[in-house]
Amino acid sequence: MPHSAAPRSAVPAPHTGRNVGTILIVDTDGSARGACRAILEESDYEVRDAMTLTDALAVLEHDAPDTILLDADSAGATTWRVAAQRLKLATHGAEPRIVLVLDAKATNTVPSVADAWIDEWLVKPVRAHDLLLRVSGAAGMQDRLTLRNLRGDQTRMWNVLLDFSRSMSRVLDLDTILDQIVRTAAEMSGSRRVSIMLPDDTGRFLTIAKSLGIDTEMRQRVRVPVGKGIAGEVFSSGVRRTVLTTGPIPDQPYESEAFVSMPIIASLNTAHDCVGVLNITHRFGDRPFEDWELEFIDLLGSIAGSVIDDSLWRQTRESLLKMERDLLVARRIQQSTFPFALPELDGFQVDAWSQPADETAGDTYDIIPLTAPGSEKPDRVVLLLADATGHGIGPALSVTQVRAMLRMGVRQDDDLLRIARHMNEQLHADLPGGRFITAWLGALDVPGRTLSCVSAGQGPILRYDAERDLVERLDADTIPLGIMPTLDLESGVRFPMNPGDIVAVLSDGIFETTSATGELFGTDRVVEIILATRAESPGRIVEALRDGITRFAPGLRAADDRTAIVVKAV
Repeated sequence: MPHSAAPRSAVPAPHTGRNVGTILIVDTDGSARGACRAILEESDYEVRDAMTLTDALAVLEHDAPDTILLDADSAGATTWRVAAQRLKLATHGAEPRIVLVLDAKATNTVPSVADAWIDEWLVKPVRAHDLLLRVSGAAGMQDRLTLRNLRGDQTRMWNVLLDFSRSMSRVLDLDTILDQIVRTAAEMSGSRRVSIMLPDDTGRFLTIAKSLGIDTEMRQRVRVPVGKGIAGEVFSSGVRRTVLTTGPIPDQPYESEAFVSMPIIASLNTAHDCVGVLNITHRFGDRPFEDWELEFIDLLGSIAGSVIDDSLWRQTRESLLKMERDLLVARRIQQSTFPFALPELDGFQVDAWSQPADETAGDTYDIIPLTAPGSEKPDRVVLLLADATGHGIGPALSVTQVRAMLRMGVRQDDDLLRIARHMNEQLHADLPGGRFITAWLGALDVPGRTLSCVSAGQGPILRYDAERDLVERLDADTIPLGIMPTLDLESGVRFPMNPGDIVAVLSDGIFETTSATGELFGTDRVVEIILATRAESPGRIVEALRDGITRFAPGLRAADDRTAIVVKAV
């Protein structure tokens, strides 16, 4: 039996507090035995288990189960037919029912239910609802409902259930599942009108999601408040209602002498949640429902809850997997916008680092070397560090837009002030309310050994003056980009870069790194690291920053993106 038998959701009816049968599981796979045990015990079966045929025979010396769940691969040196025979004979006339579990590749050897030693069979991977259906069929829901004693109508309904269960193993989409449930309910009960009602997006009303015998106009019109009317009460209580009436049924699109409204229960681990309501009415001949028919309908509802739950889980899983794939693509695209290589400059060294808090970051940086005609090395470098509010895909798109605008401005040979103003105007038009971007733009003049920069809300900028051996903290020149339609920016700053001077531009994700005790990493610690490594290369300074953050908040995930650019004159 496969590990997939372990349910994310078990399927049976809720606990009744009574033992409905005893099951012996024979399987060499311990995890598979545990999985099946969990499913069966959730449905009030008493479960024994054995690893080998020899162990199973030893169990049967002291106990006679109603049903034996025999994995074909656990027969050992014997064939499954011989193993089944030995198990039945070992019960000394108790005649337990045997459900054989076969590998999907061995479907051509599936035994007939008329086999002398096999009463039912399952194909791996085993689904929870399929397991319970076969076990309950082999063991008998009640004495009169065992496969051996089924009457004509009961046999027909049982075969419909089996066909439905088997067909569901190949169906994934919810619409097809709902359609099949409605058609199965109609076929089992001989009814002309069947519907499934599911809660709407608000969870306050039930609407008809799928039906037979109900026109489109009525389907669209019906909205039953949860807790009100028959279907609403059934959904809230999780208890089936059977109605016998000769007139219209209040709050329902039905008028019939025989009406059943039953909850569709999805068992999520140990909790039972109602996911919808199945309504059946207008039986041919207006016959009332007999008790044994209601038992079959209840069983259909249990299976329906399982497959609906399974479909919703699969849809959610596929959606999450798609989102993860999309995020990975977005991450690769964003990472590809970072400089592939750092420029080699006469008299300067530059390094940078960025660590996203999620798959994609609201931080970005750029280093654009510009080489004059006839020069071998860049004589000008344009620098960018931008930080959008938040982190994730939305902010990542915003800062990628900032990088693109910077590159277009550089191509037009605009100065930093004009580029910053144009950026602000476009971002103010594009960003939703409450969103903005802090940005630092720098232009390094290599021959002139100066750095000009503009800071829109990005700060503090840390400048180490080697001659005075101290670190200055430079505030922002103006507000962040995108807040106002125009930027109050007349000029930036420009200062010389003498040998040993360092400029460090960091996003707030570094300053605001928080320790396990809630303390902030802060500006002072960054200054201490710069002073301790002022004789080192920018790469070493960045490495020291990363090490310092790791020691400060060991094992803690970054709450915000972290980005740094370090420029040093040598």
